[in-house]
Parts: sequence; C-alpha cells; structure tokens
Amino acid sequence: MIEKYKERYLELCSLLDEYSKTGVKKHNKAMKELAKLFYEVRNNQIIAEELYNELMDFDDERVKSIAAVHSLGMNINLTKAQKTLKDISQKSKEPLSRFNAEMTLKTWKEQGYLKF
Repeated sequence: MIEKYKERYLELCSLLDEYSKTGVKKHNKAMKELAKLFYEVRNNQIIAEELYNELMDFDDERVKSIAAVHSLGMNINLTKAQKTLKDISQKSKEPLSRFNAEMTLKTWKEQGYLKF
C-alpha cells in the first residue's frame, strides 16, 4: 500500500514547478491532487509516518518539501520535517523553494499547526 502512495506522490510532484500557461494548470491540478492524497493518507498514521519518512529521503527537493509539509500537517516526523524544510530554506538553488520552506516553518512554529 505504501508503494502505491509513494508512486502517486512522485508522479504528482513531478508536475510541480511548471511556469508556462499550461504548466500552471498542471501545477495547480497536481497540488489539488496532493491535498486529496494527504487527506486519504492521514487516515492511517502508521502508513503516513513511514511514507513521509521515506519521501523526505528522496533527492528531489519537491518531493522532500511536500513530504515535510504533510508531516507537519499531521504532526508526525516533526524533527525530520523541520530539518528537511530548514535545509531547503538554506541550501536550495531555487529562491522560491527557499522562501516557501522558510515561510512554512515560520507559519507552523507560530500557529503550531498547518492547515490544507
């Protein structure tokens, strides 16, 4: 079951960061699908913990970022999620990725939760 979710996350994350007109539509659709997947996965915390833990180890920054954000949203894997986002905020070559990671961490720390 985890493999099915992992494949879906990887597929959807590959559609992110498209900036052309048609690409924006793909990006937005992928984000909506990722949100749906988040709500589906959160029903099983054991699967979610393992899934997001594995996804945060991927090389693809988009995958790591989404997994970290979803972990914070579920209040799981907190240490690794914070470290992942902090690393992205400091080391990413993409300014938007750095900013998003920094603001996500800031919001989570101030509010104590993330809402999707």
